[in-house]
Amino acid sequence: MIYSYLWDRETIIAYPDLSKVAGGSKCLDDLCTCSRPHDSPTLPYFVQPTFMGPAIACEIVRALYDAFHFKNEALTIRRPEHIKAAVTKDVFHVGLDPGQHLRSLVVRVKLDRLRKLRRRCIWTDVCRHDPAEKVYIEKDDLLELLATLLYIKHKARFELRVVFFQRNIRVAVLEEALVVLEPVRRTFQRRGAVINVDWCYRGFWVGGVDTQPDGVLMTKEMDDFFVISRRSWRINMIQFLLEVNLFANSRRPR
Repeated sequence: MIYSYLWDRETIIAYPDLSKVAGGSKCLDDLCTCSRPHDSPTLPYFVQPTFMGPAIACEIVRALYDAFHFKNEALTIRRPEHIKAAVTKDVFHVGLDPGQHLRSLVVRVKLDRLRKLRRRCIWTDVCRHDPAEKVYIEKDDLLELLATLLYIKHKARFELRVVFFQRNIRVAVLEEALVVLEPVRRTFQRRGAVINVDWCYRGFWVGGVDTQPDGVLMTKEMDDFFVISRRSWRINMIQFLLEVNLFANSRRPR
């Protein structure tokens, strides 16, 4: 593609809103103005249809999606509620369907934000929660968000990484999230995609914003969840958490 020369790694880094817009976090409404010049000074002029014309701007944005994949600047979706915009919407307003051109994605899911409020069992040693109340996360909502990934057209050789973050570590919560992901993961695998699922302990926050890249923090691959028994996986996960000594000053993980 003739416009690929515009998207070297330095350019992508110099314009951080490129990743935010492409990742769906700055274009959540149908009438958004996130990619127009007066609202987004950190986007380069050559993605603006008003400067380049619709046809050329569309080709340039298409080259950007290729660059995210081929130049190791993986497009990251920072919240599951942003998946729909990132995958299905023309977020740059150039007439491009991203689901037709995406080749790789990183999806970050912060499980603490998905926890359900649960009433406590007061004045009794016997749990009185009904089955629906024993669910830790909003599973139906999470499945609906993750299932939007299936809109991606070219699943063969597609590279998808899903990272589940926890600050308050609960193995049962993580297990529920992995169960929700399983049908989406299975569909991608059957179509020839490469899927990696990781867990990450996110224990460092400043003003509600995480301050360290994923690779610096404590991580563990979750692919074994899908091939061994749930009981074996739980034992392995708890053993791992104890061995890395994340809980020297907290309760035993559960």
